[in-house]
Amino acid sequence: MFEGYITKGVLNEVKDEILREVVRGSLRNGKLKILDVPEDSKRKIAKINNDLANNLSQTDIEILAAAYEHNLKLMTSDFAIQNIAKILNIPYEGLVESNKETINKFIYICPACEKIYKQYKKFCDACGTEIIKKEIEI
Repeated sequence: MFEGYITKGVLNEVKDEILREVVRGSLRNGKLKILDVPEDSKRKIAKINNDLANNLSQTDIEILAAAYEHNLKLMTSDFAIQNIAKILNIPYEGLVESNKETINKFIYICPACEKIYKQYKKFCDACGTEIIKKEIEI
């Protein structure tokens, strides 16, 4: 029998009433289970997310933490989630697109003078040009 897992955050994000009933039915018949996620695992994922300048939601962080804690395979086509999964050796499989092969990080950079910033800024301190977010392979 197939078993799937979700977190409370995922359940709360299901807005479509029909899909919500499908999820509830799967929870009732035991095909789907809600996992608790320890705060320390969420903090670990959040730190990596911040270090890479990813924009993962709290639910995304919760999903990664659940997979990390419970040694589960993720099913996701979200490259930002796959990026962190790869760093933590969490197995994953893309749903629509192929799996991400590289680990990437985002930086904030001035396209004019190429000054790099760790945190987002609207304009470059050096030349006044608008800062852009750029993905780089690490």
